[in-house]
Amino acid sequence: IVTFDDVTERQRSEDQLRESEARLKATLEGVTDAIITFDAKGRIINFNHAFAAMHGFGPEGPPEDYDWYARNYRMLTPDGQPVPPESWPFMRALHGETVKDLELQVSLPGHPGYIGSFNATPIRNEDGATLQVVVTIRDVTERSRAQRRHDLMTREVNHRARNALAVVQAITRLTKAPTVKE
Repeated sequence: IVTFDDVTERQRSEDQLRESEARLKATLEGVTDAIITFDAKGRIINFNHAFAAMHGFGPEGPPEDYDWYARNYRMLTPDGQPVPPESWPFMRALHGETVKDLELQVSLPGHPGYIGSFNATPIRNEDGATLQVVVTIRDVTERSRAQRRHDLMTREVNHRARNALAVVQAITRLTKAPTVKE
């Protein structure tokens, strides 16, 4: 007895899966924002080149261990307040919270650091348990610096305008006075 299994459908499914994975990889690598996926234990399971470049990681990629990041990274709010590791965007997402457009300053060992706009989204199973977390980071360092320069210049212009106005008001008071003494 000879039996044959038709594996055409299986082969087609495997081909479609490979094509889908190739499209996803090309998409991730074509994006300039950093994209990182964590498992339910907080280990990095996927990342794009933008993440590696933003954090100064070489071809070996980033460490998977959350504790390494907690020991070596420092995150601050825009006003300079430290953010403890348990409040970092991906940890918040691991606990079910969706984080949108959270701006943080990131200090890295041996790297200049950056100001990032963070988004973190939990991926849940049918029961609502968090399986993975996807984090995106947009480097907004230059935009943030430009905004600070703009704000400083605006304050300076306002200050100078108030000083000039004070001089004009003083001259006006003096010219309205019947005598110089008033």
